[in-house]
Amino acid sequence: MVDGVAERMGKSKEYAMKIYKTAFTMNALVDRLRDFSKRDIDTIVYSFTSRDLNAVVKDFMQKYNIQYLGNGLTIHVQYSPDSVLCHMDKEQFLRVFQNIFDNSVKYKDKEEANAYLTIKAVGKEVEILIKDDGPGVSEYELDYIFESYYRGDPSRTNPTSGSGLGLSVVKNIVTAHHGRVEAYNDGGLAIKITIPLRR
Repeated sequence: MVDGVAERMGKSKEYAMKIYKTAFTMNALVDRLRDFSKRDIDTIVYSFTSRDLNAVVKDFMQKYNIQYLGNGLTIHVQYSPDSVLCHMDKEQFLRVFQNIFDNSVKYKDKEEANAYLTIKAVGKEVEILIKDDGPGVSEYELDYIFESYYRGDPSRTNPTSGSGLGLSVVKNIVTAHHGRVEAYNDGGLAIKITIPLRR
């Protein structure tokens, strides 16, 4: 691409997509190594401050959206119409979103898939709903997917890839934010995170 060969061959877009996919894979490998280096997840040091959740999600989209597009996942976001202030660790919460969407990529059953993130204030809490249009999981799996090293039903796509820590890390980070997380099937896998609004 640097030498202009790809452009002359009309393959600039194809090669660029390969680069994005490779970068995405390398990023996932680095995150996986970080998870293994912190197997005792309770030792994570948090830095809490007041954040607008809308702004945190926008920052996530700016950093990672192109990577997910390159891997066949389009993320649709519905922001809260008002500011949603929470006491949170921004970097750790970015990991929450990344781990969930990485799973959407890993288990998608079509070349071009979609995921939806909705932010909604409900009373003294904020609900973050993340859904994809993938195959979902069995009812049996719903009881186990947040456990460490659980990697899913062998009949699912790429069941042996990953550390089995992604959703366990999500649960631990959400719990550290005094929140709750649950999973259910709704035309794909849906994960609902609830954390308190700033008092």
